[in-house]
Amino acid sequence: MKKNLCTATLFFLAAILICPYPAVAGMKTFTKEYTYAASEMDSKVSCRAVAMEQVKRLLLEELGTYLESTTEVADFQLTKDQITAITAGIVSAEIVKESWNGREYYLMARISADPDDVLRSVDTLRKDREKTAELMIVRKKAEELSRELERMRKELETAKTSGKEITAEKYGKTADKLSAMEWFEKGHALDVRGYNEKAIEAYTMAIKLNPRLAEAYHGRGLAAYNMSRYQPAIKDYSRAIELNPNYGLAYGNRGFLYNRIGDYRKSLEDLSRAIELRTDPVPGAFYLRGEIYYRLRKYQQAIDDYTRIIALFSENGTGYVQLGYYGRGRAYRRLGEFDKALEDFNRALELDPQHAYAYYDRCMLYDHLKQYDRAVSDCRAAAKYGVKKGAEYVRSKGARIE
Repeated sequence: MKKNLCTATLFFLAAILICPYPAVAGMKTFTKEYTYAASEMDSKVSCRAVAMEQVKRLLLEELGTYLESTTEVADFQLTKDQITAITAGIVSAEIVKESWNGREYYLMARISADPDDVLRSVDTLRKDREKTAELMIVRKKAEELSRELERMRKELETAKTSGKEITAEKYGKTADKLSAMEWFEKGHALDVRGYNEKAIEAYTMAIKLNPRLAEAYHGRGLAAYNMSRYQPAIKDYSRAIELNPNYGLAYGNRGFLYNRIGDYRKSLEDLSRAIELRTDPVPGAFYLRGEIYYRLRKYQQAIDDYTRIIALFSENGTGYVQLGYYGRGRAYRRLGEFDKALEDFNRALELDPQHAYAYYDRCMLYDHLKQYDRAVSDCRAAAKYGVKKGAEYVRSKGARIE
């Protein structure tokens, strides 16, 4: 394992890929229809927004019921609301048929998905509680907006003439916000499947309909990052944070991106804020912050973060624990605490016997301790797993690379 292997996206695994729905034996299709009777406040646009939300709710409920019946989802220990929210961000409803006669809006839609693909994505997303919470917030907002529109329709029946104009204006804006939720979930589902450009278009539509939807800016930032558009991504993360100063996911992803472009001071600030805000500790946040401290020669702070990884995640079997030992070993070596460094390198290699750089750094430690036979053995192993400096060291000692 290379030492920088874990510097993938830390806060949201945007590379969860669902294949673009080929016609396979495992494919499941759910179809629902809904007819919405327009009120005098409704336009074609608002009717479509309400009808789409209702038919999507019916589809998600049916898909959720199917998934709940599987052994895998039962093992996930998710509530029905969590299943609905997560699947809303994974699959998209496809409109089969729609019509509008000025009085009623008819909509037929379907969801086609491979349950195995959906289950894999649900499993990945559920492990990130903050991401699950974000999707649940969006789904809850959509349901609340739908109820608010229903309340306004009832209010219209008793409103006076002057009040109807005000209510109608509010009604239209609320319907736009409901449509924004649909576009957000569509964008998320596209991003999950790797369609970043289309996801950006969907998030942009959500923002157009509701410029204060922080989740849409964050989602668009992720899609932009996946396309290496770093400055637009930073701009969107920053806007999401302006709208929601407690947005831990946005701080984390912006911190990761600042590190990628070499702005370590801003990266440290954002990672620290993300760690402070998140309800569940994230090993990648501690590891990346530890790496930055190490790079800045703040070795004790690096040791503190690596130690927190080891303490918090040892029972989870995560690869970050191995990296925690390896990172802490490097920092101890820099501080001259060689016994502690050796102990950590040994532990790192027990957890991952193919960690090339752990062999190389232990080689350098043995060399400093003048234990040259052990140093050559470790650098030979480092060379075997791809570290060129390991081979150079072995040759410098007149030894053979086997």
